[in-house]
Amino acid sequence: GKVVQQVQERVGLRQVSIDKGVLLLNGRPIKLRGVNHHDLDPEGGRAIPEARLRSDLALMKKGNVNYVRTSHYPPTRRLLELCDELGFYVMDEVSIGHGEANLEKPDYRAGIMARVEATIARDRNHASVLIWSIGNENPITQAELDAAQLAKRLDPTRPVTIPKVGSYFAANHERLPAFVDIHAPHYPVNATLAAYATKLDRPTILTEYAHALGLATDRIQDQWDILQAHPVFAGGSIWHFMDQAILRTSATPVDRSKPTQLVWLDAHRYLDTHGLDGADGLTYGDRTPQTDFWQMRKVYAPVQIKPAELRLGQGRQRLAVELENRHDFRSLRGMRLHWALELNGRQLQQGELPLGAAARARETVAVELTPPPVEHGDVLVLALRCVDEDGLQINERAVRLRHDVPHIGQVAAAGVPELTQNEEEVRVRTAAWTLSLARRTGQLSVRDASGQLLVAGIHPHTGRTLSMAEELSLSKRPLWRSVYLPLLAAPAIEAAKNGDAIELRVAGRFHAAQAPQEAVTGSYTLRIGADGTLGVSYDFTVAELAQLSEAGISVVAPPALTDFRWIGQGPYAGYPGKDRLNEFGLHHLGRADLRFQGNRRGTEFAMLTAGAGQGFALALAPGDVAVERQEENTVISHNALIGGLGNKGTLPETTVTVQPGQRISGSFRLMPLAPAWPAQVARWSGSAPPTPLLAPFYHSYDQ
Repeated sequence: GKVVQQVQERVGLRQVSIDKGVLLLNGRPIKLRGVNHHDLDPEGGRAIPEARLRSDLALMKKGNVNYVRTSHYPPTRRLLELCDELGFYVMDEVSIGHGEANLEKPDYRAGIMARVEATIARDRNHASVLIWSIGNENPITQAELDAAQLAKRLDPTRPVTIPKVGSYFAANHERLPAFVDIHAPHYPVNATLAAYATKLDRPTILTEYAHALGLATDRIQDQWDILQAHPVFAGGSIWHFMDQAILRTSATPVDRSKPTQLVWLDAHRYLDTHGLDGADGLTYGDRTPQTDFWQMRKVYAPVQIKPAELRLGQGRQRLAVELENRHDFRSLRGMRLHWALELNGRQLQQGELPLGAAARARETVAVELTPPPVEHGDVLVLALRCVDEDGLQINERAVRLRHDVPHIGQVAAAGVPELTQNEEEVRVRTAAWTLSLARRTGQLSVRDASGQLLVAGIHPHTGRTLSMAEELSLSKRPLWRSVYLPLLAAPAIEAAKNGDAIELRVAGRFHAAQAPQEAVTGSYTLRIGADGTLGVSYDFTVAELAQLSEAGISVVAPPALTDFRWIGQGPYAGYPGKDRLNEFGLHHLGRADLRFQGNRRGTEFAMLTAGAGQGFALALAPGDVAVERQEENTVISHNALIGGLGNKGTLPETTVTVQPGQRISGSFRLMPLAPAWPAQVARWSGSAPPTPLLAPFYHSYDQ
């Protein structure tokens, strides 16, 4: 009669049901904002400690995740206990996979059934577990169907699902018997997912979607919009929460001048993801969030804030802000909307408002403020933050406040240009800078009055350094590798005075050094006005069909120019299908920052400068501007065309295919800058410090 072992478990009362193809919890529809999660720690391997489990779930909470799929096996018991405690939904998976050839063999049947029995016996008392998942990506077999029926007999209170490869599901989902309660397709493209909204009549969960590889995680925002909009979709789980990585030590130091598929903590210690196999997380293996984590957080946010832009009137006024509560059960009562009026990045007024929208409802609140006097080029933003009772910031919005004073793009530097030219060179001189253009090669440079190099070249832009995902898909889509085309064959260079302006035209066939077939024909023109700025316009075509990641024109900056400031979306890189993570505003990053590399959307003004302030700026209609490290130099490119990043093994939804004769064209203004900036520029950027440096790694992939 002596007690030798005692176990205490939390229990919870709730009902999971299905009505007319909709998944319900306690009679209400729910949306599962999820991720896949392996039991894996960089130092402990599969022996994942409780501290890591807690920190993983805390980071998921910060990322607005409410659901975890335990891929591809029942997790450590402590994970489910913590999910009960912290309020996560769980899809608990029975481990059946990677043995497709054996699923029909009688000798394996008993083992498969035993796994079902053991999983349900251990985990059935956890209120967090909503769904039993039977295996992963197996073909339909009788053994698998029998396992699902056994799960339903052992626990009739929970639905079951059988996840399938996307193409297999599309061809075979009608073969799944009615007792398979939930459909679970993997990795549909956007059009296929949209079609499922009317085709499928059972609750549907994308048990894997938006497969990450390196820094490429396409489709999160577009597919979540579809999942959110249609009741038949109960949600999805992104693959994968973190890189699957083990901490190792190399006797040979890594060469930082060469690309890597790994993440190096220092010259010898690295997070080993087994090449491309495990570099598939929203966070790195050590749980440092990637840009994709912040994209997920914004998309999954259960409180959405609108609009993105408002127009200011005169005097004291009330600005309407709409909030959508996407919580399935809770109201916004207890949450607060914090607001601040910012002028050129400096806070002028602030306040907070109580919220109260019911679950799955909207409300409009009024922010009352008095706009300050504004000058030429001032940037006004209404910064909004939704914060819950525990101080967790759920979402934010930087609302662009439009006013009638001309924008920063109208600012001009001083200096009337003078033109001199001979058979070897064209030279344009102002009081602040000198432009030199070699007639034989087309090589251009701009130096300031002291002789320091500001611009090291202007060239057609035909791509970006390929990501691991793009490299993996080259057999499907052979992208050009050249970031820009530095060589000019048969140059035709013209220079002439036109009133107070000087016009330079550089034309010919521009091509790459290592890949001469990567070439465009056309020209770019510089119109140098009396204000000393350079109006840049370009127009290029290809002779044969070209698959490009992006295209436009590049300005090459010398090594000294390491500070990147811009007005537009930031602070992270953004692409088609991956731009909801950012907010409008004034942004400042250093070249060493992990977030430095990549395209910025909605850019209106961008600067590359040295520590002392000299450099150059681009002023443009809102558009795409990319920055990239190229050995010691930095390249800033105006993108006329830009494609998405794609996913592991899947092409992006937005691609750039340039037909012969199709124009790659655009325009902007280029402004050489002395250390003493024009007053309008100095007002918003001169005193603003850079975003705190994020440089957690010695060397890492997709950089």
